Amino acid sequence: MAYQDVFQALANIGLLDVILPFILVFTITYALLQRTMLLGFEGKAESPKPKKAINAMIAFIMGFFAVLATNLLHTLNILLSYMVLLLIVGLLLAIMFGIAGGSAQSKLLKAIMMTLFFLFVLYALAQAGIIDASRLSTGMILLILAIIGTLVWLSLRGGKKKPEPPGPNPPEPPGPSR
Repeated sequence: MAYQDVFQALANIGLLDVILPFILVFTITYALLQRTMLLGFEGKAESPKPKKAINAMIAFIMGFFAVLATNLLHTLNILLSYMVLLLIVGLLLAIMFGIAGGSAQSKLLKAIMMTLFFLFVLYALAQAGIIDASRLSTGMILLILAIIGTLVWLSLRGGKKKPEPPGPNPPEPPGPSR
């Protein structure tokens, strides 16, 4: 059995339409509830622990609600495909930045990644039919041109020079001592 047949069999039993969206929504909801302790905490105030059972039940219910909303599933599947593509592009961009001698903590790299995330989400929402694609195309071209112009400006302006530290302290003039 070829691997295409295996993936087709998994798709036929609902892996893409039911199981993966449920796991995604459950995991994100559970993690947020655990991190924020929105539904309270157990134990002492010095070392609070989130209520795992309640958080798991709420996340489970939210996962089922997400699976029941078929319109949401279609949009979620489109968004996820573009987010995977964005992850690959971001990883390649970080590798290129590292090869060029840049830092992963660079503000420029973070700005580029945030811009790419915004563009990918807009395009994915247009593909899902949530945003009108004809209006998006003109705005997208203008946004891309603005991004390219900003990147060119940032690369050509040069870095700010740090003020030089003052030299050794000059000797005090002779005079009455205090």
